[in-house]
Amino acid sequence: MILALGGVPLKPNIPGIDKANVVTAQDVLSGKVQTGQNVVIIGAAVLVGCETGHYLAAKGKKVVIVELLKRVASEWGRWSGVV
Repeated sequence: MILALGGVPLKPNIPGIDKANVVTAQDVLSGKVQTGQNVVIIGAAVLVGCETGHYLAAKGKKVVIVELLKRVASEWGRWSGVV
C-alpha cells in the first residue's frame, strides 16, 4: 500500500497504517523502497498518487487506486490549462 496524500505525506488513522508494507509515494519514486507486485494507492486526488500509479504500472505492477473524492488528479487542469 502506498500513501499518496499530497506534498507532505500524511498517515490517516486506519488499522495497519504503521506496518512495513505501507510506504509513501516519495519513498517509492525516489527508489528508497521497493513494492510488491500488487499495489494499492490511497489518496490519488493529487498528481503524486496518479504519477506513482503510472510509474508502477509501467514497471508491470498491478495498481489499484482508492480515492474518496469524485475526481483524481484534480489539480491537473490548474497547472496545465486543461479544464
